[in-house]
Amino acid sequence: MTKRAHFSVVELLAPVAGGLLLAANLASFAAPYGWFLDLFSHFRLQYAMGALLLVVMFWGIGDRRWLWVMLAVCALNTGLVVHSFHGARAPDPVGEADLVLQLNLHVDRTEFRELAAYLNNSEASLVILQEYSETADKALHPLLDAEYPFQI
Repeated sequence: MTKRAHFSVVELLAPVAGGLLLAANLASFAAPYGWFLDLFSHFRLQYAMGALLLVVMFWGIGDRRWLWVMLAVCALNTGLVVHSFHGARAPDPVGEADLVLQLNLHVDRTEFRELAAYLNNSEASLVILQEYSETADKALHPLLDAEYPFQI
């Protein structure tokens, strides 16, 4: 039996796509070794779907070796993401909700008494102040000390 002299585009590109998918999948397991590698760990569902597509392609062109590799990649990634979709629900709330207040002070602001009164009466659990200047710190710190003893 003689080999064919020409190959289809699928026969040429499917192994390249399979190799890239396999390399990305392996890189995702090296996430603890660098932030760049961690980026690869966010695409498990896409790896599973891509591997499933490649399984069909390799089955069609008759490349059983790559078919089994992509089937393993598909099964692995499906196993890693299935818990995210099966039976997941948010926990029931316990107690009261926390209030988070975020305000932009505008760096040129110089009067803070009214703002301090508002913050002290807001019952917020966490207050985030943007454009917080040294002037704001000197004025607000003593006014908010009683209600918000933990300030950064």
